[in-house]
Amino acid sequence: MLAEVDRARQTAKALESELAREQQRRVKGEEAAAKRLEGELEKLHQVREAARHAEAGLREQLAAQGIELAQARTQAEALGASVEALQGRIDDEKASHEQTRRMLAEALISKSAAKTDTSVRRRRKP
Repeated sequence: MLAEVDRARQTAKALESELAREQQRRVKGEEAAAKRLEGELEKLHQVREAARHAEAGLREQLAAQGIELAQARTQAEALGASVEALQGRIDDEKASHEQTRRMLAEALISKSAAKTDTSVRRRRKP
């Protein structure tokens, strides 16, 4: 019976020893996993910070481009108004030119008619 008790004690010690080794393996595995997770968490924080900086830069760039766009639109509107004003001046100049041409044509016709009357009168006088 003592032999059985000794064997049971030895078996219990062996099992306790195996359990302790298993617990050590688990602890080491958990520690290694925790270190990996800490490293990944640090990388994640760095990526988030970089993303924040990039977002801030993009927002500033977008705001600057918005200002440039507004300025370009204002300039385009001013140029459009200038084009309209110049087109109006061109139209006025064309109308004035056409009126001058008509007046010159009428003057030439009047002068030509007056010359014709004068030459007819000269021919009639003997």
